[in-house]
Amino acid sequence: MGNKTDSEYFELKSEIYNRTEDRTMYSYKLDKLAYEMQYKVKIIYTDSIIKYHYYNLPDSTRITDVKFLPKTSQLFFGPFEFKKIKNDVYYNGVFLNKGFDLYELKEPVVDGNGAMLFKENYGLLNIDNAAWGYQYLIFPNDYSDQNLEQEIIDLLKTKNER
Repeated sequence: MGNKTDSEYFELKSEIYNRTEDRTMYSYKLDKLAYEMQYKVKIIYTDSIIKYHYYNLPDSTRITDVKFLPKTSQLFFGPFEFKKIKNDVYYNGVFLNKGFDLYELKEPVVDGNGAMLFKENYGLLNIDNAAWGYQYLIFPNDYSDQNLEQEIIDLLKTKNER
């Protein structure tokens, strides 16, 4: 008694999360900015899952889908499952008033993705494929800070070196 059902919880949350936001993806190759691209992220709440659909504005073939299960804190990026390693690992005071959580592949694979920073009401802060020399940072549009970008890249390097 007094507990909300899943559908009531998601009904309340849907007002907050069913939205589309503009983002800029900064692509780094071996720690140097290679290019930036404009994206939109559509955040959709359903009964038990939150979907984040990232799509590139000029090139509709560049699509990334992420799924998050709030009850278990499981994160799915493509066919890969990520597990939460630590809460509030990165906080910058710019994007959210809470820190981003650190996720790693549940079952590591050769040349697979490295550590990722994620927050339920923002989505991915980065996509890391350090094995191939690429890091992608996903910021709100019109926000660029090379010191902040380097700080995140350095943080992820230490997490991927474990």
